[in-house]
Amino acid sequence: MPETPTVKRAASDVVRSVLVGTAQLVAALLAIVVTIMALGRPVGPLTARDRAYEAAVRGDLWGLERAQDAYFADSGSYGASLAELNFTASENVTIRLSLAGDSAWSAFGTHTRIPVRCTIFVGDIESPIAGAEERYPTCEETQ
Repeated sequence: MPETPTVKRAASDVVRSVLVGTAQLVAALLAIVVTIMALGRPVGPLTARDRAYEAAVRGDLWGLERAQDAYFADSGSYGASLAELNFTASENVTIRLSLAGDSAWSAFGTHTRIPVRCTIFVGDIESPIAGAEERYPTCEETQ
């Protein structure tokens, strides 16, 4: 019967090792999760979900273009505010007019979940983003 204490001690050592190993694994996973949350999103090319968020921004910019065209048809100039245009952006999308006048306008759009800035412009003004074409939303990463 002297073997029983040895077996019990060996079993408790195994359990202790498993618990310590599990605690280390949980700590490592927690560190990974915290790091990912701190970054906001994984570093690298935009994912399919990110592209969908970008498409929402582009869609809102095209909607703004339609609103500006309608406003111009009625008043002969472009609207100076989103409220004046009766325009509301999609959820998590922010649209900001950066220029609005008699013959030109430009705007920027962003989404809270991706590091991308998009722009659209109309008229004889300098392209807000290099390579952007008039009336076509163009996006760039902001990291």
